[in-house]
Amino acid sequence: CFDFTAEPAGITVTFNVNNRYPGGAPRTPGYWKNWNRCTGGNQADTADKLNDYLGPVMGAGVYLLDDLLPQTIGDMTVGTCEVGVTVLST
Repeated sequence: CFDFTAEPAGITVTFNVNNRYPGGAPRTPGYWKNWNRCTGGNQADTADKLNDYLGPVMGAGVYLLDDLLPQTIGDMTVGTCEVGVTVLST
């Protein structure tokens, strides 16, 4: 984010914004808080079944939070599912 002011009055300021769709398969924080192996839902079992079925066809199936750990964000490393869910919940 950037703060800006346009002064003096009467001056036109043009901004070019690159607002492209991010591509890939973006997921919301809520997805990652549910689709993991540490919060006790059946999503991990469902992911395993879908991956068994879709993996040979698509080359990839359903990702769980655990599949993408560890992740480093600045100076902090999220190394476990529990820590990841805590970070996403705050």
